[in-house]
Amino acid sequence: MIPIVPIRTSADLDEAVAASRDKDVLVYKHSTRCSVSAWAQQEFTAFLGEPAALRFAAFQVDVIASKALSQEVATRFSVRHESPQLLVLRDGRVIAHGSHDEINRAFLRGLDPRKVA
Repeated sequence: MIPIVPIRTSADLDEAVAASRDKDVLVYKHSTRCSVSAWAQQEFTAFLGEPAALRFAAFQVDVIASKALSQEVATRFSVRHESPQLLVLRDGRVIAHGSHDEINRAFLRGLDPRKVA
């Protein structure tokens, strides 16, 4: 399984952006108070155990513990804040995103690098 790196600071977010220059990065914004987010996290972590996930690096923001950082993600990438939310970064920019029940293994498997841009 691909490890999930926590994003707790702006510097951590910068590291996720830097990593997106080498491989696509998944940034999962998780709420510990939301049942939909718990379900989406199960789908996210299950996907990370699949061979298709090997081309990604994975990061996670706890939106409850890091509200300001969660808003920084929305502002930096010009994507409206939602939770749960998944952003896919390539070369420092968002190439795909989804929220709530869109975050599932089928969505993640469908992130074909030739088609997403």
